[in-house]
Amino acid sequence: MIRVLHIIGSLNRAGAQAFIMNVYRSIDRTKIQFDFVVNIKSENGFDDEIKKLGGKIFLVSPKEKALLNNFKNIKRIVKDNKYKIVHRHTNTSTVFLDLLAAKLGGAKTLIAHSHNTNAAKLNKLHYFCRPLLNAVATNSFACSHEAGLWLFGNTKFTILKNGIEIQKFIYKESTRNQIRNKLELKNNFILGHVGRFHPAKNHMFLLDIFKQIKSKLPDSKLLLVGDGELRNDIENKIKSLDLSDSVILAGVVTNINDYFQAMDVFIMPSLYEGLPVTLVEAQAAGLKCFVADNVSKEVNVENLITNLNINDKTEHWVENIYLLKNGYERKNMSFELKRSAFDIEDTAKVLEEFYS
Repeated sequence: MIRVLHIIGSLNRAGAQAFIMNVYRSIDRTKIQFDFVVNIKSENGFDDEIKKLGGKIFLVSPKEKALLNNFKNIKRIVKDNKYKIVHRHTNTSTVFLDLLAAKLGGAKTLIAHSHNTNAAKLNKLHYFCRPLLNAVATNSFACSHEAGLWLFGNTKFTILKNGIEIQKFIYKESTRNQIRNKLELKNNFILGHVGRFHPAKNHMFLLDIFKQIKSKLPDSKLLLVGDGELRNDIENKIKSLDLSDSVILAGVVTNINDYFQAMDVFIMPSLYEGLPVTLVEAQAAGLKCFVADNVSKEVNVENLITNLNINDKTEHWVENIYLLKNGYERKNMSFELKRSAFDIEDTAKVLEEFYS
């Protein structure tokens, strides 16, 4: 059996982690097993599922707290467990250090995998380290063309789309009714968003949009699924806009596929993204999506996404969303998603052959 060591910041329920777990569930685990190195303990994350699937989790100190210890621990883990393949998921080239540690530990295949188009506070350091990453990595993957250019520059890379378990997300009226009853929603018009509470997701702008929708459609509600560092700021903004009775903070949920059914439209005003898994999932559920135009168009499947300028006033977003106030037919998107290479079974086969 081949054991692949994945290195990622945490195992919280976020986009890159969701992609890895989709692959892990679908890959032939009699041939290939996944283990993980993280530097943050997850809350309500994938830890328990990983252990049930046969994976191991190693916790190392974060680089910003103990750079040398981080390097030594990764080298030791790779050496002691004789890993030959190390798969590093990232949005910054500074992870060349992790791959270098893995190389010194004996790993032969060193994969850098880009999941975003920005590294926020690390941008300047990212450009400096990019040649070092390209020199150390033996293979370069990216979820989209833009994400690949961001991490690797003009160096050759392979696009591996963020596949999902399509059938889990196909629209079902019974599931919609069940979740809406659980959330005490009747004939409300529901704007939905799924994402960690992080500056990149632009929740403040989303709340401004919803405030105006609410003034036009008093029965509308906003369903936010996720959690994170900005929770207090978001709660304060909700109170300041007098929206406490109209915004549902669902937190982190394990049945995210069911929550998509309850929504009427999906909103993603992100400041930057790689190729968001949640946007693939929203389309699988047949949802009309209003998305910032800086999000990769490679995620657009078929006539479900309206791209809007992130610098436009909220009124422009509101005008477009308001057009769907009377609803629309939710299609089964299985064929379209599979044709667009978003079927996780196909993605898993590609990785399985590569690892082998």
